[in-house]
Amino acid sequence: MSNRPTASIKKLFGYKMFFAVNIGILLLLGLSFGREFVRSSAISKEISALENEKAQLEEKNLSLGAYQEYLETEAFLEYEAREKFGLQRPGETQVYIEEESAPVDAESAVALFADGVVVEPTWKLWMWYFFDPDALSEYVAT
Repeated sequence: MSNRPTASIKKLFGYKMFFAVNIGILLLLGLSFGREFVRSSAISKEISALENEKAQLEEKNLSLGAYQEYLETEAFLEYEAREKFGLQRPGETQVYIEEESAPVDAESAVALFADGVVVEPTWKLWMWYFFDPDALSEYVAT
């Protein structure tokens, strides 16, 4: 009988040890799977970010391609020749208009036209140009 309690204790201790080892193995497997899950989600996020960047770069590439095509057009070359080099076509005359450094106020406008010349509004001049050329020529002559 004395042998029996020690055998049952050894048996119970063996089961507990088996159970503890299994729990330890399950914990290690759980940690491993958890680590892999975190790593795979990080990789998925990185793939998503890279796909977004790829789409943006493709869009930018298309935009740059269209801009390059525009740079090769005759209209762009003519514009650049006119703006940067001051070139013109035969028979054309270039006119440069200097912008004033300060806007004209009411007092300086009165001083400019102090000699009594009446300045008509632009819309009125256009109306005369299209509908009453005599009035326009009379205004320009004065």
